[in-house]
Amino acid sequence: MNAIYSPSKMTGTEDADNVYLQEFRGQRRGGPSLAASYEHWLRTGTEATAFDRRVACVRRYAFGVPNGAALAAIERCAPIVELGAGTGYWAYLLRNRGVEVVAFDLAPPDQAPNAYRFEPRTWTEVKTGGVEILDQYPDPTLLLCWPGYKDAFADEALRAYSGQVLIYIGEPAGGHTANPAFFERLRNEWVLSEQVAIPQWPGAHDALSIFHRGQRG
Repeated sequence: MNAIYSPSKMTGTEDADNVYLQEFRGQRRGGPSLAASYEHWLRTGTEATAFDRRVACVRRYAFGVPNGAALAAIERCAPIVELGAGTGYWAYLLRNRGVEVVAFDLAPPDQAPNAYRFEPRTWTEVKTGGVEILDQYPDPTLLLCWPGYKDAFADEALRAYSGQVLIYIGEPAGGHTANPAFFERLRNEWVLSEQVAIPQWPGAHDALSIFHRGQRG
């Protein structure tokens, strides 16, 4: 039986159900000191409270922190098929907005141990599946959120996907998401049409980017 989080009590605000964003904002109070703490961990490798906070949130929610602008951008591109959905947190928020989305992960954390050590539960239904399922979803927009660093998964997904719209949440080429082949394929076969800023953990440089298939002129 899937372990699915229940929505928190709504407060009437746009982000009432976005507990990750609420938690992120609470932890970011005092900003510079938190950023300095995380940079200290990057330099020295010693335990840092900020890093521990980020790891705990990633394992409970997701790598990328959603906000209203990002969710609205995804909604405009619906229906959605998400691969590598992890805990399903982004899909959970999208479904709360009435967006049609189907979410897959090779190892949904409520069903199997996950390489990213997500908490063993999901926020909404996440089905077991990977790149191979894209044959069944040729038309929906493809959503990839923080594909693994140097992992071929994102490039394989893009090669298998026959649709026209990609939403990528992660860092740019040379960052800590996906592999060089993925970004080369983006440069050659896709055109960036929109970019949306999302909250960034100290040391992260991620954003939401919307691409449409097409040769660059």
